Amino acid sequence: DTHVEAGHLQIVLHDDDQTPQDFVVELLHSVFKKPATDAAKFMEAIDKYGQASCGAYPRDLADSMLEAARQRVDASGHRLLITSEAVAADMPTAQWSV
Repeated sequence: DTHVEAGHLQIVLHDDDQTPQDFVVELLHSVFKKPATDAAKFMEAIDKYGQASCGAYPRDLADSMLEAARQRVDASGHRLLITSEAVAADMPTAQWSV
């Protein structure tokens, strides 16, 4: 049994082969405050693995980032799927995991 730390969520972006990479990079930069070079590396990870985590954040911050990102995705008409999952207490909270 893995103990889950209720206070942190990991945010995961999923590849849909339709959302333009430029849109995803801009979303990572504007909502998740990722530098452009890191966002480009993140796109490579999504392409290679089909999904990638853009970080683990305190629940309140994760919820607000997730809501802001989903609003931008909806407004753009793209189909980018962004999910969140609880972070296990013994799992490191690295900002770029795949």
